[in-house]
Amino acid sequence: MWRLLPLFVLGLATALGQSLSGLWDATVTVKDQTIPFRIELSGNQGWFFNGDERVVSTAGRIDAGSVHLEFEYYAGTLDAVWKDGRLEGTYARPSGATESVLCLSK
Repeated sequence: MWRLLPLFVLGLATALGQSLSGLWDATVTVKDQTIPFRIELSGNQGWFFNGDERVVSTAGRIDAGSVHLEFEYYAGTLDAVWKDGRLEGTYARPSGATESVLCLSK
C-alpha cells in the first residue's frame, strides 16, 4: 500500500495543477453590476479578454488551489482561490477599489 502512495500523491497533484489551467468563463461585479468576461490561465501567467484585446498579466503565481496575477497596465491585482469547484476572489486596485471575481467554468 505504501508503495502506491507516491503515485496517488503525484496523480492528485497533477489533477489539481491542471484544474486551473485553461480558458474560464468568469464574472466581475462592479457597483452591483455583474459583467461577464473570459480569462485564461497557463503556467504562472494569465490573461483576460477585453473584446478582441488580450490583456496579459505582468507577474503572477498559479498554484494548485490559488491564483495571484498582477496587471501593471491597469495597476490591478487578481487573487482567487479554488472553492466549491470554482475560483472565487477579488480584483483590487491601489485606489482601494475591490471587485468580486468569480470564475465559473472552463
